[in-house]
Amino acid sequence: MRAVCGYNPAGVKAMRLRFEAPVFPGKSLCVTLRLAAPDRTRFSANAVERGLRVVDEGLLEHIGTPGMTNTRKGKRA
Repeated sequence: MRAVCGYNPAGVKAMRLRFEAPVFPGKSLCVTLRLAAPDRTRFSANAVERGLRVVDEGLLEHIGTPGMTNTRKGKRA
């Protein structure tokens, strides 16, 4: 939510995804974001401890171009 809409839920128009496996509370997820268009971001998520893809074919439709940040390096993507 931070990377795409700056924590503003009003910036989200629609979201779709497909669960590949159960996601358990308290476990770590590694989410990958890919800008597909100025107003669409594709995403997937892996369960870190299990080394398993849990979310695939995610699509987030949002308002405008996101201010995506690469949190590992702290630089704008």
